[in-house]
Amino acid sequence: MALVPRPLAPANWAQLEPLVDALLDAAPEDRPARLIELSGGDGARRAELERLVAECETGHPFLDRSAAERFAALFDEDVQVPASLAQRYPVSRELGRGGMAVVFLARDVKHGRDVAVKLIRPEFAAALGRERFLKEIAISAQLHHPHIVPLYDSGDADGVLYYVMPYESGHSLRDRLVRDGPLAVSDAVTVLRDICEALAYAHQGGIVHRDIKPENVLLTGRHAMVADFGIAKAMTESTRDAPARSTLGLVLGTPGYMAPEQIGADARVDHRADIYAVGVLAFELLTGRVPFSGAVEDVLSAHLSVRPPPLRELRGDVPA
Repeated sequence: MALVPRPLAPANWAQLEPLVDALLDAAPEDRPARLIELSGGDGARRAELERLVAECETGHPFLDRSAAERFAALFDEDVQVPASLAQRYPVSRELGRGGMAVVFLARDVKHGRDVAVKLIRPEFAAALGRERFLKEIAISAQLHHPHIVPLYDSGDADGVLYYVMPYESGHSLRDRLVRDGPLAVSDAVTVLRDICEALAYAHQGGIVHRDIKPENVLLTGRHAMVADFGIAKAMTESTRDAPARSTLGLVLGTPGYMAPEQIGADARVDHRADIYAVGVLAFELLTGRVPFSGAVEDVLSAHLSVRPPPLRELRGDVPA
């Protein structure tokens, strides 16, 4: 793959670095599926990841080093579990990492159960504003619904923001799409019904998710559960009053699923943004692709001004 001399902002390195490492660590036969998963349906991100991985596998001395070494000045990869938190939630292994957080499998000593502990990366924590973040997370913790992954705990442990959720051994909706492709119509309806019931419940309480996508839907048995509910809202509220230079280019939403008002950074974003995202999700479940793909700016522009292709032209067995 030809090297494209296209510089990225530090914030983009921060988001892509752990994904590049994950791809480099994957076995060659597993890499295509991991690439689809980690790009989250974002064509531009997938192309960028492919380019960076290709660079890393060339013979250039600089690129022979790990991503963590190459970008150490721009990104602090290590997120240590504070001792005070480890006493309550002893960690057994890392489950995953992304641009915002690192997720660990841990044991809830008090209640004798496995949990997922998410630690917010320090550079994001510095931009979030702890009090605002914890306040919004506490509001989300009041959600109790069979199709919402509950929030067990949250707080600030020795300067590290965290939240604790149940450990769900099932797969995400993204995993299923990667493995099986488009869903049968009946299965898609079942999944969408569960998601809509969860959202309707939250919306009645004035809480908006703002980041509905396959990665944030877990499949347990025959049912779907919405995860990270309110996390995007907490991030939005926490960064709204922060100086622009300290937000690290925080992306509040996922381009392929963002409603026009989110793209325009409208402060009045409400439940309709979730409804829009569910429409995009339904399109993807039934066709195996999002309505718009390509460079991020093209995707955002399309959401503002372009009609998506008719679903039945892509899949004729979908009832009108």
